[in-house]
Amino acid sequence: MTSANSAIHASPEFSGYNFRDTSPEYVLDPFVATRDLRVGRALWSPTWGGFWTLTSGKDVRDCLQDSTLFSSSGGFGIPARQKERKIIPVELDPPEHGKYRQALAPFFGPRAVGLLDESLRRAAGELIDSFVQDGRCEFMSQFAAKFPTASMVAMLGLPVEDTAMFVQWNHEFLHAHSIADNSAGGELDAAQKIENYLAEAVRARQVKPLDDMISHLMEASIDGRSISVDEVVSIAFQLFIAGLDTVTAVLGRSFLYLATNQADLSRLVADPSLRDSAVEELLRLFPIAIVTRTATRDADFAGVRIREGQRILIDMDFWNRDLAEFVDPDACNFARTNNRHISFGAGRHRCLGSHLARLELGIAIDEFHKRIPEYRLDEDAPPTPFADLIRGVNDLTLVWDQQ
Repeated sequence: MTSANSAIHASPEFSGYNFRDTSPEYVLDPFVATRDLRVGRALWSPTWGGFWTLTSGKDVRDCLQDSTLFSSSGGFGIPARQKERKIIPVELDPPEHGKYRQALAPFFGPRAVGLLDESLRRAAGELIDSFVQDGRCEFMSQFAAKFPTASMVAMLGLPVEDTAMFVQWNHEFLHAHSIADNSAGGELDAAQKIENYLAEAVRARQVKPLDDMISHLMEASIDGRSISVDEVVSIAFQLFIAGLDTVTAVLGRSFLYLATNQADLSRLVADPSLRDSAVEELLRLFPIAIVTRTATRDADFAGVRIREGQRILIDMDFWNRDLAEFVDPDACNFARTNNRHISFGAGRHRCLGSHLARLELGIAIDEFHKRIPEYRLDEDAPPTPFADLIRGVNDLTLVWDQQ
């Protein structure tokens, strides 16, 4: 296998791409740092073990859709985070990936997710009602972390009273590089805590099944055999880490945008018919996550020579802000039509929870604006950003005039 560093000469645009940049302007608008890169196609960075970043929208999409050349099985993250066992199904390639995804699909289809609307609205309303009279809130801890966590906890059948612990573990696992100066120790410790907890939940359902996703997965089959306990734990782990922090981050960045762009906030509040298109536009501007792949062989791609084993970083922003795909891509336009963003990815690994994420963001907008139509950022408490495979803010203090 060729060393990653040997590919540096292959890229005329050799440069670094710091997707862990935590400067406030970068988190508000990631293309502040990368706007000039749109003219190229691929960048090589020697940091964190070396990786390619694709900067052309078409190349981003083609990479996501080619699971033969670009594998998901090499671990996720930069550098690759590899556990003892692969995380199912995110770290599987076809055809194995599709078998497990099919077992999960009924829980995340439009009809199944639609049945959650009433309970999610009630949960969102209760959270907002708890602080609406205060004239201020720390949005991330009081709403953005609790709201999507509650829905995933309910689907998995886990105790609601453990929600705060789940949020903490998930944050430690996904933001280890932000928290521990690139140390994997905290990340592995958090992963072990999550796995141990989920394994106990799975074993409990072996004795006494419940009407929840874990119990139903234990009754499912793959290739004519029952899904094993270890596989159910791995699937639950994937849902746990994917279903909590991702929507929390999007909620934070979306409401930060609205709080600092009063004209768009007023327009959205005045015309609720814009809500669905606003959800899509906010998702386009603030994608769910960055993903990674590993090259399975040497290949010419995106105008460079990519070597077997090299890591590829795929930032959906490079499609979502591509001038070839969108008119005025850096502008927020709640009336944008034909919004073909790929914030949920593309290809076989496209986010299974996209319907749920859309519903949660839409309900958050509805219920928050119903109670608090005007709000702004507390200038004395600027948000502190984090950046890794998921980008967002750790805190977001909003204030409003009490009625």
